[in-house]
Amino acid sequence: MTILNSTLINNFCQHRFWNSARLYLIKICRMKFFIFLTVILFMIQCSYAQTDPIIADIPKWVNIEYMQDIYNPQTRSVNASYNYSNKWDLDGDNKKDSLFFIGNGAAHTYFFLRIMLSSDGLARDFSTVQIDMPYYLPVETLKQWGTNPGVQFVVHDLNNDGVQDIYLNFNNPFGYIPEAWKIKAVKTKYVLLSFSGKKLNVKDYH
Repeated sequence: MTILNSTLINNFCQHRFWNSARLYLIKICRMKFFIFLTVILFMIQCSYAQTDPIIADIPKWVNIEYMQDIYNPQTRSVNASYNYSNKWDLDGDNKKDSLFFIGNGAAHTYFFLRIMLSSDGLARDFSTVQIDMPYYLPVETLKQWGTNPGVQFVVHDLNNDGVQDIYLNFNNPFGYIPEAWKIKAVKTKYVLLSFSGKKLNVKDYH
C-alpha cells in the first residue's frame, strides 16, 4: 500500500512538473512571437518610411526657422507654433500679410489657422481648421500627390488670377468644417482659401 501511494505521488509530481514545464514553454514561445512580430512591424515601418517619398522627405519640410512660441487662446497657454508673417501677399494689395498655425501644446500637436491681412491687422482665427503638419510645400507636391495626408499646406496662385491661394488638408479627427464655410457650400476638408480685398473666399479643392 505504501509502495502504491509512493508511486501515485511520484506520478502526480511528475505530471505537475511536466505540465508546468509545458506552460512555461508556451509562455516563452508567445513572448518570442510577440518580439518577432514587433521586429517585423518595425522593419516594415522603416521600409515604408524609406520608400514613401512624402514620409522620407518630411525632415526637409519642417520649417524650423518659422517656429515661434505663441499664445493659444483655446488652451490659454503659450505653445510652439508657426509664424509665416511677411511671406506672401494674400489679398493682392502688394503688401505681405501674416499667416500663423497656432499649436495646442499636446504630445501630438495640432495647429489651427490664423490669418492677418496687412490692410486691417485683424486676426482671423479658424479654430476648427487644424492640421498636424504645418509645413508649406511646393505646389508640385500637391499636383503629384493630391489629397495625400502628407500634403496639408500649400500657398500658390492655383487659379492664375494673380492672387495667392492657400490649400489646406485638415482631414483628421480634430479638423472640422466651420459653419460659415458650410454656408458657402464647402463639403470636404480639402479646401482652397483666397481673398478678394478683405473678403475671404473658400471652396472645395478638386
